[in-house]
Amino acid sequence: MYRQKSWLSLLLVIILYLAWHTPWVLPLKILVVFFHEFSHALLTWLTGGSVKSFVVSSDQSGHVISAGGHRFSILTAGYLGSILIGAGIYRFAHQPLLLPLMGAIMLLVGGFFFGSTFTLIFSALSAAVLILCYLKLSSQWQAVILQTIGLASLLYVPYDVFQDTVMYSHHRSDAAMLADEFFGTTWMWGGIWTALCCVIFYLTVIKPLFKREARK
Repeated sequence: MYRQKSWLSLLLVIILYLAWHTPWVLPLKILVVFFHEFSHALLTWLTGGSVKSFVVSSDQSGHVISAGGHRFSILTAGYLGSILIGAGIYRFAHQPLLLPLMGAIMLLVGGFFFGSTFTLIFSALSAAVLILCYLKLSSQWQAVILQTIGLASLLYVPYDVFQDTVMYSHHRSDAAMLADEFFGTTWMWGGIWTALCCVIFYLTVIKPLFKREARK
């Protein structure tokens, strides 16, 4: 039921918030960085470019080195992709086939385009864990895992935007590159992504709390 799912999601949000700076959540954060970089890579391919290197790091950083493609689309894809991927995983958490699908994507991208040893190891181990969860866990636990991943992706975006636009504003972030190469300011782009994330979080997690329970 929608309401039960939403209350479970709020409980997961609280748990993630309390454990956010512990080692237990670090793999989830790096997974979200993988989503971010994968979004850059995907838009590179969709707009006719090629990916030369794909990197995620243990310090939660990452980058994609690409050639060609539509520059504006590629730069905006990172945070926007993280938001949409997180919302999509949450929305379709009842579809257990998402687990092996995510694992297969990580194996392909990490195996063929990895730019560091850590990227290869993390992609392979994450893919193995996702596939094992699909094979060994019940559908209820699979749904909880997918909800957790989706919520972590949604929660990470405002945190990452804050780091890029406030704490480390001197770094060469996506927002800074958009401001330099096109228009606007770093804060403007960070604000747009944060606002979008809040709206999508409300629509996917909070709003169902105010709906009547769906009949079976």
